Amino acid sequence: MRQIALVIMILFSSTVFSQDDLKKAQQLANSGKYTEAIELYTAVLTSQSNNLEALLGRGYTYSWKHDFQNASADFSNVLKIQPGNMEAQKGLAYAALWSGDNKKAIKAFNELIAKKQDSKEFYIALGQAQMNDGLLKEARQSFLKAEQLAPNDAEPKQLISALKTKPTILDVDVIGGLSSADGISKTGLRYVQISSQVSRQLQLAVKYDNSLSMDNLGLITRNKSIIK
Repeated sequence: MRQIALVIMILFSSTVFSQDDLKKAQQLANSGKYTEAIELYTAVLTSQSNNLEALLGRGYTYSWKHDFQNASADFSNVLKIQPGNMEAQKGLAYAALWSGDNKKAIKAFNELIAKKQDSKEFYIALGQAQMNDGLLKEARQSFLKAEQLAPNDAEPKQLISALKTKPTILDVDVIGGLSSADGISKTGLRYVQISSQVSRQLQLAVKYDNSLSMDNLGLITRNKSIIK
């Protein structure tokens, strides 16, 4: 009996110790001491490789440290141990968002919303991914949904307002070169195009092709019969 009691005491002490470590690791991560937090989470996982709390905590800490590869690995390991773990799915979604993989983030947050349709957090994150991907109309709808779910929360209102002042990115292509007409060669501007992605389906572009106009002029000059 004394031996059984001793074993129980050892197991209990070990559990308490690991919980203290997890609490301290979380405090370190929250204060921005990511390396120290990761070391402590790793120490727990060395003896308890399937500790979900440690894997999730280290995964988020890796994300905050911008080490998205290791973060995704930890979240994926949680899903191997416990398929359908929403916290791990959320971690993968945020890792995609924070790393700039907007399309992956959009897909991931849509999947989370399908499971939890009353989550203001998921709609805000989805809207941010859509906004970053240039889908401003879709982003506005996501923020409006978040506002409906939390009418007293200022964040959705601020994001909707930010959409109105978000600048549109213009791509400008300029190509120089040699133009020739009637035996006269001239180095200068040949091609300019300005384009903007309005939505996923629509892109507007304005193009000026000086080389084409010069070629047409030369063609008309050399073949005057075509304008008779």
